[in-house]
Amino acid sequence: MSKKARKILSVVIISITAIIIALGVFTKFYITPERIKAFLIPAAEKALNRKVNIDELNISLFKGIEIKDFAIKEADGKTDFLTSKNFVLKYKLLPLLSRKVIIDELKILSPEFRIIRSRDGRFNFESIGEQKPAKAEEGEKAAEEPKKLPVSLLINRIVLEDARFSLRDHKNELPDITGAVDIDTWIKILNKTDLLSGGSIDLRLENVIIKKPSEKHIKNITAGLDYEVSVNLEKKTIQIKKADIKAREIAASITGVIKNFKTSPEIDIAVSLPNTKAADILESVKPFIDTKGVALSGGLTADLKLKGMPGKPGSLKTDARVVLEKANVTYNDISTVIDGEFQFNLTSNSIHIDKADIKAHKVTASVTGDVKNLKTVPEIDIVVLVPGAKTSDILELVKPFIDTKGVALTGDITADVHIRGMPKKLDTLQTNGRIHLEKTGIDYNDVSAILDGDLSFKKQTVTIDLKSIIGNNTAELKGSVSSFLKNQKINLNLYSKNLELDKIIPSAASGDTASARKGKTAAEKPSSEAKPLDLKITAEGEIKVESAKYKNLKISNFYTKYQLKDNKFKVIKMTGNAGKGKFSLVSDVDLSKPGYTYNFSSSIDSLHADEVVNSFFPKAKNTVFGILSSTFQLSGAGTTPENVKKNLVGSGNFNVKNGKITNSKLPETLAQFLGIDELRTIVLKKADGTVKIKNGKARLDSIFSSDDISMDPAGNIGLDETLDLAFDLKLSPKFTDKVLLKTTISQYIKDEKGWGRIPLKVSGTFSKPSYRVDVAKAGERIIKKKAKELLEDLLEKNKDKEKGESLKENDKKPVEDLIKDLFK
Repeated sequence: MSKKARKILSVVIISITAIIIALGVFTKFYITPERIKAFLIPAAEKALNRKVNIDELNISLFKGIEIKDFAIKEADGKTDFLTSKNFVLKYKLLPLLSRKVIIDELKILSPEFRIIRSRDGRFNFESIGEQKPAKAEEGEKAAEEPKKLPVSLLINRIVLEDARFSLRDHKNELPDITGAVDIDTWIKILNKTDLLSGGSIDLRLENVIIKKPSEKHIKNITAGLDYEVSVNLEKKTIQIKKADIKAREIAASITGVIKNFKTSPEIDIAVSLPNTKAADILESVKPFIDTKGVALSGGLTADLKLKGMPGKPGSLKTDARVVLEKANVTYNDISTVIDGEFQFNLTSNSIHIDKADIKAHKVTASVTGDVKNLKTVPEIDIVVLVPGAKTSDILELVKPFIDTKGVALTGDITADVHIRGMPKKLDTLQTNGRIHLEKTGIDYNDVSAILDGDLSFKKQTVTIDLKSIIGNNTAELKGSVSSFLKNQKINLNLYSKNLELDKIIPSAASGDTASARKGKTAAEKPSSEAKPLDLKITAEGEIKVESAKYKNLKISNFYTKYQLKDNKFKVIKMTGNAGKGKFSLVSDVDLSKPGYTYNFSSSIDSLHADEVVNSFFPKAKNTVFGILSSTFQLSGAGTTPENVKKNLVGSGNFNVKNGKITNSKLPETLAQFLGIDELRTIVLKKADGTVKIKNGKARLDSIFSSDDISMDPAGNIGLDETLDLAFDLKLSPKFTDKVLLKTTISQYIKDEKGWGRIPLKVSGTFSKPSYRVDVAKAGERIIKKKAKELLEDLLEKNKDKEKGESLKENDKKPVEDLIKDLFK
């Protein structure tokens, strides 16, 4: 290096050293700690309207300005609102030569601040910055302004490192929070009105106590923000160029504009939630809501646009787009996968479903359409398509929610249904489409049925066209249901050529099962009347069966017409042939009254009693035979046994030809009582009678007759099977001699042809009857017959006296003896 070059380098080095020394001297003697304090403390206190303490202030040419033990007081001027152990300002050197302080970095280390909400709802920071108007009395000088720093001041970066904070709400509405935050921001002042700012914020909520509805403790919630904004102070506008938020594993991005941020903020922003895992969303909400039994997988993408004034929620316009990618929701082992795209317009409170493919436990459905007026009266216009589902899968899907014990389903179902209207106003809903059942099998408690056919929907009417198969039974169900969602009007008809009712009606249990059922039924007897029904439905239809069989009873040409209207159910007509006889019936039940009321009228013509009894009363099988004809009317009210017995009123008559009663306790006990085995079976040529039911008793008046026996039972039969009957039993000579052969009264109960007449009474029950002779009635008859004989003898002797024959003394005694015998 030449001498000249070395000389120039020495001059430069000396000059730089001189400048540094000059800056040091300038910093040391001109920008002193006292000058900074004199400016900073009054300015800060005036701006904050709070006391400010600075314990130590150091100024260094290279390190900047360092403030130790900095504090902002509460409104009371005593307790601390914010404290910081270290407060550092780093500035640029060269601008100091022109009396400008450009701060590169303002760093606050380990500050602590606390936010408190009082019982009256006011926060302790609300008074910060409040300015009280100065009151200067006349003649007094206004307070001196704080000394101004004789330099210009700009701040390019602010760092808040490991800031501790706490929130306490004495009103117990907000959660109590303790946590920390790190802030690293930069500020670039472009001109007098525009500035740029950006940076990052990391938030850590270490403990959150939610007080209502019940106390809940949440720990360690983290969130971060990277942002860049431009601010126009004149227009009071903030342009959000970037705001990337990350809470746990969920990331969101915000862009847009905020206008009038000092007065009435108006926003126009977009929020994007890209490629978010559903499992991460679940983890984020777990601390706040109960998610037990719930699992999420799959992905979610969302875009949200907000425009309007947050202070006036009614002015906000919101649009959102949500895309679900194989979003899987599992709850209590039920898994639902949703693939779809949804458009939300919160301004018009509507949702547009571009397409949502839903799969829940092997059941697949597709939904498209719109939902409007979400906040008021929701209105839907959607199409639901089920391309083909197994009914067994549908059953598995609903098992966690309803009791399906004993039910099994097979077969397939398809659906294509368009639904329009307001679900809250069912009468506005209209449905068009079809549900098709393809060999859909239903098994329930040993009864199996297969349904095949269609349910067709048009507006508010569903048309039913189904074929039902139960075993070897086939029936057609045809009809319609109008207004099927509200106040249904049903017309349903059943047609069948042949039914085997044994396959449909389960056989009665026997043995222990029957006893168990009997005990259970007794335990579950209703203790109060059934409440009146208020069914908003009407129904009518008919049932036609060409031929049916139950046990050994054949039923043909069965026809029923029924009606349900105004909560009154009527069988308008029921006719048919049962075996070799005919029957007809009409009835009505009023369901609108407590306990219900009912009327019943029937007629039977030439019905074979054994066919009916053997089919419907298996315990009395082969006990009653004969050709029965009868008419009967019943009316009553109540559903408890006591009220049924009390209120039942009825009357009727019956006629039996070629009848027979056998294998029954009534004739068996009579045979034992009289000692005539032949009476264990009573054969009747004819039986007629009337029955009147009232006050829990049936009044019977009847005549039964045959070649060897006749009787006229009359009296009361309780609805609890108790007996109180009396009748004259007339026996043919062959039976009379067996009973009276060794008795002394045989001559008094026989008539001229040798028939015996015995007055009897029956008590007990049908299963345990008790017979006895009506002694008073029998004695009366004997006395009458003996008296008649005595009177005839007296009359005969008087005739002899009138003829002139002399009455001898010895003839007086027999007459007196006869009179004595009469009184005996």
